[in-house]
Amino acid sequence: MSCVGELIKAADRVRLSRPVHTERPLRAFIVASSISILVLGGHGPRQAATAAHTDDACAVLTPDDIAKTISWKVGAGTPGKPIPGVLGRCTWTNGDNGRVIVTLTDARHASITVQAWEGAGGKDLSGIGTKAVSIKATDLTGGWIVTVEDSKGGFGVSVLGRTATEDNAIALAKIVEGHRQ
Repeated sequence: MSCVGELIKAADRVRLSRPVHTERPLRAFIVASSISILVLGGHGPRQAATAAHTDDACAVLTPDDIAKTISWKVGAGTPGKPIPGVLGRCTWTNGDNGRVIVTLTDARHASITVQAWEGAGGKDLSGIGTKAVSIKATDLTGGWIVTVEDSKGGFGVSVLGRTATEDNAIALAKIVEGHRQ
């Protein structure tokens, strides 16, 4: 059985333990999230960045940007380990278990992620990148995720936490976009 087939089967098992009114959105979210993780986690070679700073996700957003934009006090960003398709990743945390994560990707992976989020009920956004979509994060973490395709490939901004809003994620994504131009 394929990986996607196994994920759908797992989503069906989750469905059996959930009330009927959440079954379709939950299944779609699990499948789309899992496909995104699989795609970002290991298919295709890592593409070289066009400039030295292009793959430094910690350089496209600062603790001051986050504080001014969403009123979260965070420490310095922590870079993530590179994986195929992900050119750079950085995570900032606050004292209330909130996290802001910026992920810079190549064009192929950005496109696949946007398509996956659209298939899971994500909302198309205008005025940012060449194409962008937002989707609510899981109830477990709370928050929002914005994925953007742009001229340098693409990026994602996740604002995770109980107080995070879609507007928070969109505002930070616009700052990241401005730093990438």
